[in-house]
Amino acid sequence: MFPRILLPGYKACHGDNDKSANSTPKPSMVISLIGAGGKTSTLFWLANQYRQRQLSVLVTTTTKMYLPSSQQADYIISLSTSQNIPLPRRSSQIEYLTGQHQLHIARSGISFAYQSLIPEQCNTNNSLAQDVTPLKVQGVAPQDIDALAAMGLFDVILVEADGAKHRWVKCPDSHEPALPRHSDIVIAVTGAEALGKPVSDRHIHRLARFSRITGCKAGERLTLMHLARLIRHPDGMFKQVPTGCRCIWLLNKACQCNLWQGEGCSDKALAPARLRQLLNSHRQLDAIWLADMDIPALYQVITP
Repeated sequence: MFPRILLPGYKACHGDNDKSANSTPKPSMVISLIGAGGKTSTLFWLANQYRQRQLSVLVTTTTKMYLPSSQQADYIISLSTSQNIPLPRRSSQIEYLTGQHQLHIARSGISFAYQSLIPEQCNTNNSLAQDVTPLKVQGVAPQDIDALAAMGLFDVILVEADGAKHRWVKCPDSHEPALPRHSDIVIAVTGAEALGKPVSDRHIHRLARFSRITGCKAGERLTLMHLARLIRHPDGMFKQVPTGCRCIWLLNKACQCNLWQGEGCSDKALAPARLRQLLNSHRQLDAIWLADMDIPALYQVITP
């Protein structure tokens, strides 16, 4: 299953953020991922879906991210020319490139672009420490991604625009998320395995802010209604989303969990109807996806 809204050419934007089909060159479609509990796996699932459709894809981040494997990317591009780039393993099929001009070369398949290597991974000779695997990199500034999108070199740009310290649920801080202004679609990911479990900083990133916004205190069991409050709150899940951007909430590993635990409802057949009620009560939200990105698979798309 691959929703039509994700295809370049589909009118994904409206209002102030609309990109006219008459513009030259045609800007790249920008999809930004925020939240927790499966952003990176969703990012590369999307990238692979586009590659299968013979579309060119640029994957990047505005925060920090590990370099992808040869199964995830065809090209790795360092936008900084002042740093060494990692030497590929003998078995690697990835081509390593340096400099923004290389973006013109890597037009097919999946390209991954980053700004620079995290400094602590380099030794005193400014070369890569050989015992660090995998390598972590610093991402690209949101405004630079907007500029890349305007160049139209790729059909799609996929952006990991949030960090969550490997937690399942994320409440953004005042400076988060780091979204490109011209994002066409924002996908907020939540790990559904947190539902029904006692709320703690083991599962929730920015627990104090989460509790203030949702009213769910440490030790209480997390319910879908707590997450609904996080979605609706102006400082919650979709904070700082650009005007006119499509908003999607992805519940990862939803089919492995009882979405209604703690809600007085044990009938999973009612879940789509209840989720649709939540969707209709939040004007900014365009769709809810139920998925398991460990497989990976998108099981169900719920729309108003």
